[in-house]
Parts: sequence; C-alpha cells; structure tokens
Amino acid sequence: MARTPAAEQVQVNFRMPEDLRDRIKQAAERNGRSMNAEIVASLEDAYPAPVSPEPTLADLYRMMDEIYLEEDEAVQDDLASTANAALSAGGQALRILLSPERDTTGRRQIYLAAAAPDGATKGLPFERVEE
Repeated sequence: MARTPAAEQVQVNFRMPEDLRDRIKQAAERNGRSMNAEIVASLEDAYPAPVSPEPTLADLYRMMDEIYLEEDEAVQDDLASTANAALSAGGQALRILLSPERDTTGRRQIYLAAAAPDGATKGLPFERVEE
C-alpha cells in the first residue's frame, strides 16, 4: 500500500476472535508486512475505492504513478489489484498490468491494457513524466 499520511488516517479499535488474529498474523508474516498493513490490504481488496464510471486520463495516470513510485513489488501488486477491482466495479474493460520487464531505473514496466474484441489484451506502456 502507498503510505497514507498520518493526518489522513483514523484509528479503529475492535475485537476479533483469537484464531482470526492468528491467521492474520500468519498472512502478514508470509507477505512480509505488519498485521496492520495486512488488515488494511485485506480491507482494500474487499472494499476498493470507487472510480468514476469513466475515469479520466488523469485518474488512470494517478493510479499508475502511485504503483510505479511504490518500491515494494508486493505492494505494487496489491495496488494494481485494488485499482483493477475498482475499474472492474466501474464497468471498465481497462486494466493496469505489471510486467516482469524493467525500465531504465530498474522498476517493473506498467501497462494500461484493454481487452480486444478477439479476447487478446492490448497494452500501452506507462512512461512517468517528471514534473
């Protein structure tokens, strides 16, 4: 997950069964993150942020830029999954794909892809422009 500034976060305290806590702890260890990050990732997957039915190019660029800037590849995968769930929920055929290929900075290449009528996926590479 991209880190949200503390001023934009809320603290929530709740009770859960001990065996659920143990399962979350095991998943967090497998995924190399804290229990808090594991819970947030699970909630993000279950409740993706809404995307307007027709996201603007700026919306898509923002999503791809957030993924690109994340250094942890597991977190990149989570962000792409969350973005794609939101795009799907909005009825979009567009998807954000991460390639094993690397750009000149060593980061994975990101593609904006759409399903073609023949079922093949066609993608355009994401190129980050420094501001």
